[in-house]
Amino acid sequence: MLESVRATRFLKRMTTGRNAPVLLETERSNGDFVEVVVKLPSAECGPGGLVREAICSMLAADLGLPIAEPFVVEFDQDFVDSISSSEEKVRFKAGSSGFGCTHVVGMHIYPVAQALPLKLVDTASDAFTFDGGVLNPDRLKIRPNCLTDGNSLLLIDHESALNVYGRGFLVIDPWTKDALKPLTKDDTEHLFFRGLHGQKHTNDKIIEALAAVPAARVDSYMKAVPNEWDADWSIRKDISGYLTDLVANAKNLSIEVGSMLQ
Repeated sequence: MLESVRATRFLKRMTTGRNAPVLLETERSNGDFVEVVVKLPSAECGPGGLVREAICSMLAADLGLPIAEPFVVEFDQDFVDSISSSEEKVRFKAGSSGFGCTHVVGMHIYPVAQALPLKLVDTASDAFTFDGGVLNPDRLKIRPNCLTDGNSLLLIDHESALNVYGRGFLVIDPWTKDALKPLTKDDTEHLFFRGLHGQKHTNDKIIEALAAVPAARVDSYMKAVPNEWDADWSIRKDISGYLTDLVANAKNLSIEVGSMLQ
């Protein structure tokens, strides 16, 4: 679901990302070590962004989407004391945690100018459907948030998704008519819109998987999120209600996606 790992060594600050993520060596409960890219509670996205990242990652994994393995990364005093850079050390607090994903090597940012390869069309269609469903405004031509090695895709950065504050007024449910039009226009154009528009593709599997997500599974996503990120459950309560409605409207979401990509 969302495994907790212990930070053991600070490696570096990543060179890209507005949230100034860091690369850490971490240890699993079984003693194995894994390098993880971590966003901190003090990042620009704030704890709410970590909540949304975590829930999106768990849902994406259940839907079979290509994402890096997600973690809750815990910081203890020994780890904080081991950081030699005072500039970096102040960003960590013993007893707190961040959201992380396995550091994947051998992939690069998806080249926007590249035509969408035929072998990636269905995966791209799934990504478009997922982003529409989780209200992700952040996988765009101007900000790809997707990695590739030419043969596969890896979806990254979901801290802006599932922001359902103002739903019904500021936020329009994506399964309603024309709700996904922003993903087809100008600066809010989705990364894969032009590659998919008018092309033969299918998102049947992701829609079937979404429609089959049980209420108990949605509840388990919420419980897996550390309470320190959302102490009063205000964020999780709103997201839980939204996801319940999204699951119930999976087929309507498919119709809306189809109308945008036909």
